[in-house]
Amino acid sequence: ESYVADILPGLIIYNLLVLGVVATFAYMLSVLIKRNLTETEVVFSEKNELIKMISFKDLLTGCYNRNYYEETLENCTCDEISVVMIDANGLKLINDGFGHQTGDQLLIKISETLKEIFEGFSIFRWGGDEFLLFKGEFDEIESKLEMFNFELAKKNVKGMTISAASGFASGAKKNIDEL
Repeated sequence: ESYVADILPGLIIYNLLVLGVVATFAYMLSVLIKRNLTETEVVFSEKNELIKMISFKDLLTGCYNRNYYEETLENCTCDEISVVMIDANGLKLINDGFGHQTGDQLLIKISETLKEIFEGFSIFRWGGDEFLLFKGEFDEIESKLEMFNFELAKKNVKGMTISAASGFASGAKKNIDEL
């Protein structure tokens, strides 16, 4: 009896220490797991945003693509709206005669010129050689198109002058498809 009474306080203290170490370890493990799950969620979320961004952008020109239009603007009605359509002239001939890399250069130069001249517009690569520009207000489109054509004519691909056909419309209380 006296032996048990002598070691009992030591056993209790020892068991409390072991229990404390186990509890501390369990707590640290739960914090680590929670931190890893949070970091994984952040990485997953960032990857999803990157995938979403890539799915809405034309990788060649950096312009929005038709998917983005259909997702965000297709049914958008504005009090004022301006829309421009641009069609690159001769892309098929350039692709057939000089290769797709040369055709890509043409599209890049057109998109760069559009971004310079039509600041404030949302610019979409609408199709292979077509661009759609949108602005939710009236704008001086005719003068901008003249400037665009003038600047575009200064540029060339493999010595060939670049040009594009264009059309535009503005209206009130309409959506892009109506225009």
